[in-house]
Amino acid sequence: MGQAEHRIRLVDFWRIASASRLLEIGCGQGICTTVLAEAVGPHGVVDALDPAPLDYGAPETLGEAQANISVGPLGSRINWHNDSLGTLLQRHQTQTWDAAVLAHSIWYLAVPEALDAMLGLLRGRAPVLLVAEYTLSATEPDSVPHVLAAMARAMLEAHNEASEANIRCLFSPDDIKRSALAQGWHLDAETVITPGEALHDGSWETNMVIDAEFLRDVAAHVQSTVTQSWLRSSREAVKAAQARLDGRRVRTMDVWVARFTASTLHEHHV
Repeated sequence: MGQAEHRIRLVDFWRIASASRLLEIGCGQGICTTVLAEAVGPHGVVDALDPAPLDYGAPETLGEAQANISVGPLGSRINWHNDSLGTLLQRHQTQTWDAAVLAHSIWYLAVPEALDAMLGLLRGRAPVLLVAEYTLSATEPDSVPHVLAAMARAMLEAHNEASEANIRCLFSPDDIKRSALAQGWHLDAETVITPGEALHDGSWETNMVIDAEFLRDVAAHVQSTVTQSWLRSSREAVKAAQARLDGRRVRTMDVWVARFTASTLHEHHV
């Protein structure tokens, strides 16, 4: 329930109107998709896009999760697209949406330039851009290990061209705002929320860095001995931060939530 409850908080801030048509980029297993489908109501549509292979994910793959949602009560409101954004927009050259949604999907991007390209492609296709991503900051001290783990993971994956990790390129809120501004988006509203204890992403990410598999990946993908040393030390910092919790579960770091509008478009339907 923690995953869905967190997405409900995001959607509440975004103020999505009934009967909206949304484009969700990086839908994954559809956790946010179902919340968006509930928000748009029976006359709304969510086009849910993810380029990842349908056998990606565990214990339930993307394909399995999406198929289960499709046969549920919200399935008729959702169209799944196993494509890149560029391919989808090329295939549907005249399609527009009331808003584009990026909910915890930006860190999956492989390089910083990909964000500029994506936000540029969306201009003219949607008058509103709705974003949520981690802040790299921790209101709760129990979230500090998650911040450190994310930074260590991103450094490792920067050296793995074949990475399928869910943290590949770290963008701070300011990074995202700069990119959006450069691509013609205006920031309308933003806030920072502290996830509830039921959202376990911070614990999962921390445990994956502490796991010995992290060290094996460092040896396999990182040639620079300086970077190897940096990553080993970063892992030790994560372990030390977790040890200070005295057995408490690592909390998930703060989340930045924002709403942008296209700079030259003053009227929108969401």
